[in-house]
Formats: sequence, structure tokens, C-alpha cells
Amino acid sequence: MCLLLSAGIFWAATLLLVAWSLTQISIAISTVLHNLSPIFTSIGAWLLFGHSFNRQFLIGGAIAIGGAITIEFEDLAIATVHVQGGIAAIVSAVFVALYLLIVEQLRTKFPPMTIQLWICGSAALAILPVLLLTGETFPCNAKRMAFRPSPSLRLPSFWSRNFNL
Repeated sequence: MCLLLSAGIFWAATLLLVAWSLTQISIAISTVLHNLSPIFTSIGAWLLFGHSFNRQFLIGGAIAIGGAITIEFEDLAIATVHVQGGIAAIVSAVFVALYLLIVEQLRTKFPPMTIQLWICGSAALAILPVLLLTGETFPCNAKRMAFRPSPSLRLPSFWSRNFNL
């Protein structure tokens, strides 16, 4: 049960850190740094479970980490505010790696529905205090979130022109 709760907490932390990093740095840099998660997942699998990797994988990982370090040094030269967002994106990659490693262990013990229910429930409970402390409203304005399809998608000519109907 502790693993189920921790998976949800790591998932919630990942979401919070990614969202915060997007307010601090550009979407492109945040995405690149957050997508280092396969490197951290692999390091965790090696440290915790003894998985081994070939030379190509290790060279690719070194290049990816070198690129992330280069991006962070560039941000450091521009302003220190950007460094905090970059660090948040990297920590979110570590948290999603931990989440994935925990879920891998849970899959041998529980059915997928149980895992997902616990993760969603514990993540929602972990995010709720942050939501309340930041003053965000929930549920948000329904009019602002209403689905409004584009007028071009409603036209029959759009479908016949683009899908040979």
C-alpha cells in the first residue's frame, strides 16, 4: 500500500513541478529537460534492479545529460530566475522516473485498474492542498472550459475536401 501511495505522490510532484517550470522557462527548454526521464529511469533500474545497458545506450545518455547541462549553463548566464525553472524540470524528470519504477514493481502485485485508482486518488489528494494554498479555484469557470468546435470542422465541405468522401 505504501508503494501505491508513493506512486501517486511522485506523479503529483511531477505534475506540479512541470507546471511551475513552465511559468519560469520556455516550453521548449522545460520539455527537453523533463524528457530526460528515460535517462533517470535507466539509472534507477541499474541501481535498484541491476539492469545492464550496452555501449550505445550509455553514449546516448551521456550526450543527453551533456546537452541538459549546456542548456542549464546557458540559462545561468542569462538570469538566475531561469535556473530555478530548469532545475524544477529536471527534478520532475527524476520524479517521473521514480513513478515509472514504482509502477513497474506494482504491476506484479496488483491489476492495472487498482494501480491507476490509487495513483489518481493519492495524486489528487496530494495536489489539493497546493491548489487551495495558491488560491486557484476548483472547479474552474465552466464557460471558459466549454468545448466549442471550430466552425471549419462543422462544415460538410471540410470533411469531403480533406477525406475524399
